[in-house]
Amino acid sequence: MPIGRRVRSPRSTPTSTPTPPSARGVVPRLVVGVVCALATIAVEARGLAQVPPGAVQFDTSILDRDLGAIRIDPEFATLVEQLGSESAAARSEAQAALLSRRVPVFELLAVLQRPDLDVEQRQRLLRVVDDQVRSIPRGALGIRMETAREAGEGVVISGFVTGMPAEDVLQIGDRIVVIEGQPTPTSVELISAVQSRLPGEVLRLEIVRRGDDGVERKQIVDLVIGSVEQLGQSPDDPFARSNPVLAQRAKFIAEIGRRYGPSRVEVELEPRTAAPAPPIESHPELLRLRRYLEIVDSGAVSDPTALEILWQRRLARLRQSAVDPRLGAAERAVMREVVERFEGMLRERG
Repeated sequence: MPIGRRVRSPRSTPTSTPTPPSARGVVPRLVVGVVCALATIAVEARGLAQVPPGAVQFDTSILDRDLGAIRIDPEFATLVEQLGSESAAARSEAQAALLSRRVPVFELLAVLQRPDLDVEQRQRLLRVVDDQVRSIPRGALGIRMETAREAGEGVVISGFVTGMPAEDVLQIGDRIVVIEGQPTPTSVELISAVQSRLPGEVLRLEIVRRGDDGVERKQIVDLVIGSVEQLGQSPDDPFARSNPVLAQRAKFIAEIGRRYGPSRVEVELEPRTAAPAPPIESHPELLRLRRYLEIVDSGAVSDPTALEILWQRRLARLRQSAVDPRLGAAERAVMREVVERFEGMLRERG
């Protein structure tokens, strides 16, 4: 079933006659193979095409397995070798090629387990892993919701996002209590259950709906999952930053970096000695004053009154700097010495 195509389900389906699994939607096999292989123990023997749809779980236990038997695509292997090229342009070209294609994550992990990779190959492959894991599509129902007042009573639908699948199947006031056999007592569990699946997959929900007679009845409905991209949510949205699925992916990426990143090298540094402070006499204000005094003493200036006014203004600014709280204590101490020397040079002149 194409991603994004909606199935208009009946308003309710009796619990006694659920839709059989064989009649439910099939997720595009390529994407499912890429993703679900992370949680499939026998993926090497079964092949990507047989991996069934389901929740995308980034279980770090897969990192404990020896993935040496995984078949590596020859083109992918060539690009990995190019990441270690002596040419910077070739390395960047190879990384760009990897980022532009969908590389199965377990193939990336299998290559990262190789001990012969150099530091740059590892760093660039980790960048590709980060991009691949974070960019795996996430499903969405397109509902606005709030947790039911009574604990464990599920999530109450309070509105819909126009154009999303839920508006054709669900109703405001419905309580979603189970998704694919997984209880959803709060909005966090519901988000995790939905967004850990791929857009286009058919999802089975158990809901509680109040009828016209005021009696609540459980019903089972199936609907095609939309995509979070249809929600128009910004990555900077505070709800996006606290998303449980994104947090799970970030944790998985961090663990990959910890295990397969370049080894740290401890380097003992020699203690640095502070450079000696320049002598006060070399301060620009003192050098400038000394030059003016030499000109006046040489007789080149007949009336130094204007210069004397200028010197007093400069001295006033230096005094302000010596007590300026924006300067550090050491800087203020230096400025006080400059002020003292400036005043001394004017007194010596008489």
